Amino acid sequence: MEEDPFIPERPHATTHTPWNKGLWISGLLLSFFLGVIASKLISLSLSNTFRTSTCHLPPASPDGDPSTGLPTDWFNGDCGSSSEVARYRGCQFSFVLHAWLPSDALSEEDMADEVLMHRGRNWPWALENGTEVAVESVRRGEFSHVYTAAEWHYVHCAYVWKRLHRTLRDGGNRRSKIDAYTSSFVHMEHCVKVLSGEHGGDGSGMEKSVVYAKFPACDYL
Repeated sequence: MEEDPFIPERPHATTHTPWNKGLWISGLLLSFFLGVIASKLISLSLSNTFRTSTCHLPPASPDGDPSTGLPTDWFNGDCGSSSEVARYRGCQFSFVLHAWLPSDALSEEDMADEVLMHRGRNWPWALENGTEVAVESVRRGEFSHVYTAAEWHYVHCAYVWKRLHRTLRDGGNRRSKIDAYTSSFVHMEHCVKVLSGEHGGDGSGMEKSVVYAKFPACDYL
């Protein structure tokens, strides 16, 4: 019988009968496969436990902020309610969302989207009284609200949806944080109206957009 190359030779070892040798090999293989199956079952169990225990969105509030009319869960979140408090807490301003978020809620892909969203576009930025402001000041989150072109709103909606899908995609592989603004169905309905022209009769949605700085609550997906 041809020797199994995976069984080391031992000098002067007692010769076993083919039946005993086959039984030993069968037992070894059975133990190996049982170990593999057990490992897979444990892995699946832990994966399902992780997903069911952490897969949830930040709570949505039906109430509106009295000064902006926006949902209250977009304010007074993890980064407080002002840019000063947000910076003190180590938060970052997302130029895509126009919102302050904890640094661990923003990925490298989110940062890359900021560049992609604004590349080759020179949208005007102005205060309520019409005073123009520099885009870098807006990027740093220095204003409570600013006005810009309607086109910004269309592109913004697309990139918020992109972020939502990316976060949902990655949620099963790592602990991803999502904010109440990105996950908001209210915001999605608003974007549908903007993109479909329901905010205006010419199909463009609106002539200009007011953009508020937001401070949404975050949670692990």
